Amino acid sequence: MKLKIQPLCVLYFLSIAVFSSIWTCVSAFLALLIHELAHLLAGYWLGEKAESVEFTPFGGVIRYPFGVSAMKGLRGLAIAGAGPLANYAMLWLLSMPWAERLPQPFLQQTLFMHAGMLFLNLLPVLPLDGGRMIFCMGYYVFPIAALTKALSLGGMIVGTTLIAFGLYGAILWEKLNLSLLLVGGYLIVYAHQNRSALQLENLYALLQERQPDKKTPVSVKLYAAAPEAALLSFVDAIADSRAALFRIGEEWVDEERVIRALMQNPRAIAAEALEKADNFHENDGKCLQHQPL
Repeated sequence: MKLKIQPLCVLYFLSIAVFSSIWTCVSAFLALLIHELAHLLAGYWLGEKAESVEFTPFGGVIRYPFGVSAMKGLRGLAIAGAGPLANYAMLWLLSMPWAERLPQPFLQQTLFMHAGMLFLNLLPVLPLDGGRMIFCMGYYVFPIAALTKALSLGGMIVGTTLIAFGLYGAILWEKLNLSLLLVGGYLIVYAHQNRSALQLENLYALLQERQPDKKTPVSVKLYAAAPEAALLSFVDAIADSRAALFRIGEEWVDEERVIRALMQNPRAIAAEALEKADNFHENDGKCLQHQPL
């Protein structure tokens, strides 16, 4: 498993230490660490292996290999809910009499950070845990592309609302709430990134959902791509349109052929994969086969 720490994350915690207090910095870091460790431990106990963990200023982003997502059913619900549950458990522990022995500034900031992470992460939008919890259950009811689009759009709306409140407060009270602006921006950026990540984790299910229905006429969206483009870069276009047609170099390629190539080897380069896709056959006429990644 790869561990990534964004430079902005380090800068964010340093700025908290400088402009607020060392207690606030330590409290924020511990709340984030406990939250993400709970996700990883729950996944480990349930047999799910994360591919990478990326620490951002306001949370961790856990990614799973293509086609191998932990975010399905009760198992996914348990993994997604482990982070908020850990924050709630810390609030309960810190409300007990023994916690009064801790330095009061540290105790107050720790309670505030855990409460903030608990409330924020239960919002039912991507990239937050509440959105993941809805996805892992709604996966069996709604099409993946439509579900991830709705949840990511919700994340962008929440992020935009937080930024609007931050700017409104700056105009009304002449006091800028930097946290609202930063958290809002984080939600907007990572809502889109989480949508793509979920689609890639559920790549084969998404592509099988998108097998063309030749009986129903639909509008076709046109896309252009270079022959050396990564095949995975086509996934968002397929998910965002009812039917897609790609111009790769000088050749026009229909969606069905791209899907065959993705099912065969999603990590391939477009030109190479499409040459092999014509020899890739359907399994029992129902769904396409794919090689394990």
